[in-house]
This record gives sequence, structure tokens and C-alpha cells, in this order.
Amino acid sequence: MSDGPLAGVRVVDLSADFRLQDLAEWERWYKMKHAAPELVREAVYGLCELNRERIRRARLVANPGCYPTAIQLGFLPLVEAGVVDLDHLIADAKSGPESLTVAPGGVLIVGSASTPFIYKVRSGSTTAASSTGSPSRGASMRLNTIPPIIDG
Repeated sequence: MSDGPLAGVRVVDLSADFRLQDLAEWERWYKMKHAAPELVREAVYGLCELNRERIRRARLVANPGCYPTAIQLGFLPLVEAGVVDLDHLIADAKSGPESLTVAPGGVLIVGSASTPFIYKVRSGSTTAASSTGSPSRGASMRLNTIPPIIDG
């Protein structure tokens, strides 16, 4: 992105490729090598409530996903105020049938602790705790999610 015809171009990446800054975690979740590891450190997580100034200056913005955005925005004021125990957070998020993934053999997969959105939420919310003056500053968080599918 720094030379050639793309020099000076700003990119908002809609995929999950740049949402995680830790390449080892990304490869663990997605079970493949990252296609552009040299750009990962340059990417700014695109949740403006967390990174407004960095987004303004960024050449590569990683657009956040729906579950991480909803969960982080719900917890952000509580984390910043230091009024929640970061070891005991539960996110009860609902989704429709479009969130289902059909695995080989016809098995339905629903977002859970075994999917990368949990890591994204933990990562972004830990950043919020670290970047504020909250009593939770610098702390990591533990999060449980309950993502049921609502039909109807």
C-alpha cells in the first residue's frame, strides 16, 4: 500500500483480515496463513468510539463486525467507568437465521466462544479498559456469550 498505484490510497477493509492485531491468534482462529501479514500492524480497528483519532490518520481501517460492535458499545461506558468486574461479563446477543453457517455434513454452526468474534470483543474491550483512565486500566477481560438464533 505504500508504493505503486496504491500510494496514498485509504482503505476500509470489510473482511475480518485486519480486525485482529495478533497474527498468531488470527491464524489460530482462521486456520490459515494471513495473506498480508506486513499490513496487520498498520491496520486500525474501525470502531470510532474506541479509535476516532487513529481512524482519521489511518491508511488501513479494519471495519468491525456486528457482534463485536454491539457488545463493545454496550460494555464500553461500563468498562470506562470501572463499574464492572472484567472477569464476569456476559453478553446475550441475538441473531436471525442468516447468522448460521452450514458445515460439511449439514451441521449448523452458530457463533460461540469457538469463533473469532469472541477474541475480537475481548481484544477491543481490553483496549478500551487500557486506553481510559478507568480503574480497569490495563486489565484483560473474560467474556461469556450466549448467541442464540431467533427464528421468525
